[in-house]
Amino acid sequence: MSLPRKLNDNKGMVTVLVPTADGYKRGCHAVELDITIEDARKGYHQGSCDYDISQLQKKDYIKQQLNPIPLDTLCSILDEYGCEYDDGDDKEEIEGIVLWLACADIID
Repeated sequence: MSLPRKLNDNKGMVTVLVPTADGYKRGCHAVELDITIEDARKGYHQGSCDYDISQLQKKDYIKQQLNPIPLDTLCSILDEYGCEYDDGDDKEEIEGIVLWLACADIID
């Protein structure tokens, strides 16, 4: 299977393309997230990223992408990555993990 591919547009945004059996689909597994490379670097780096992810979650363009995604979809993304989470975690916390994974996909 192929590795994720990234498409850059002229606004510095990156869309992660995830390989599937029948080609590529856009997004972080089940969703599409457009994130600037600069913000992806802020969200994925050596050391703790928790504070930086919480700050990225406050950005309007990121909130507008994450807020409409249903909780069960976010949880299925974490399941695909093999991430552990508690059923009691709130949506914002799970959004943060998905955002961190998307940043990692872009930077790596």
